[in-house]
Amino acid sequence: MKGTCPRCEEQPKSVQAETTHVIVGGRERKAIQFLCSSCQAILSVQFDPRERDIDLSERLVRDLRSQLRR
Repeated sequence: MKGTCPRCEEQPKSVQAETTHVIVGGRERKAIQFLCSSCQAILSVQFDPRERDIDLSERLVRDLRSQLRR
């Protein structure tokens, strides 16, 4: 069974993806929002997975540098 848009109740033939930003813990992060192709209602928002990978890489580098200084 296909999902329907909660606003227009159509079964979208496609979903439009756009970049956006969300605020988490006072920090702005990149995200992706998915829109109904019929009425442009927001169907879902999720963190941009590339942003998560960048955050993880930065944290690992920072932790490794702090370990090397000891």
